[in-house]
Formats: sequence, structure tokens, C-alpha cells
Amino acid sequence: MIYSITGIIKEKEDGILIIENNGIAYLLNVSNQTLSHSPSVGEEAMFYTFLNVRDDGLDLFGFSEKKELEFFKMLTTVSGVGARSAIAILSGVTVSSLTTAIISGDYKILTAAKGIGQKTAKRIILELKDKVAKEFEDDFENSLQTGSTDTLAYDNINEAVQALSSLGYTYNDAKKALLNANPNDSVEQLIKIALKNLG
Repeated sequence: MIYSITGIIKEKEDGILIIENNGIAYLLNVSNQTLSHSPSVGEEAMFYTFLNVRDDGLDLFGFSEKKELEFFKMLTTVSGVGARSAIAILSGVTVSSLTTAIISGDYKILTAAKGIGQKTAKRIILELKDKVAKEFEDDFENSLQTGSTDTLAYDNINEAVQALSSLGYTYNDAKKALLNANPNDSVEQLIKIALKNLG
């Protein structure tokens, strides 16, 4: 098993990162979170990895943080959630926000990910709620006590999505319209950005 890889970033694009190590270039499938936190092209970086073995090939997934890798592995233990679906979920929210959503039973944040319907989202919460609470208990409690950026950002985005839903937009459309927005913006700013994207 390849635990991690360190090298020079050669290319970055949506969902993919190319990193070169000792003359060999590796294609990493990554979440939007890892992509946004990775250094610029030409700089050195280290990523934790997961090798997904399929009948028709191999896929290497990369993660900038070990906690994201751990959450990825948890998600893929749920029936109906493959590696691609897990990375799609992690692309939409931070690990902290996803922890909050699963522990609180908010399945709607999961359905914003491509390929995740309501039934699968509820199954994820049912199967992982206790495990997530145990594994990420400290992070969850700290976020609630300190009002961390991730928790506040999640609240702002959730409120903006709910407001858009009340205007007649579907939850998925509203969530996608805010996918690349700055989660630290005010609810009003987020709604304006979403309406512009939806328009």
C-alpha cells in the first residue's frame, strides 16, 4: 500500500492533481478541499494516498490532510458508496462540516454530492454516526465550543441554501450554486452569489 507521496506538482485541474516523484508522474484523484489547499504548480508537496483496486484498473486518491483520508475510508465502508462517491462528498464540504452534518443527522448536505441520493445519505448517517462521533469527537466538540470557522461557515451556507429553497430552487441546485463560494461570506452575500450563478 502506498501511504504517501512527496514530489513536485506538475498539473492541477478539477478533481485531478499530477505530482512527479523521481521522474515518475502520478495522477491523484483529489477532492476540491485538497485541491484548494495544495501548493501551486512547480512547488513540492506531500499527500496521503489511497490505492483503489478495481476490476478494470487502479485509481490513486490523494489527500492533503490525514483526517480527510480517514473520513474517505469511513465513507467507502458504507454500502453503495464507492471511492468516487466518497471523494464527491468530500469535495463539497470540509471534514469538520461533514462531521457536524453526520452527527446532527443532516442528510441534505450529503445529497448535494453527485450520485448521492436521499436513501444513500440516510444510510451513511445511520452507519457512520456513532463511528464519526467517536473518531472525531474532539474536533466536533471544539468546533461547537469555539465557534470555529468551519462550523460558522456551514451555518451560513446552510441558511443560504434554505433561503434559496424557500424561493423555489431545489436543494441540490442551491448547494451547487454555492459550491465555489467563500463560506465565510455573510448569508446575504452567499444568496446574491447563488442567484447570480443560478440566473
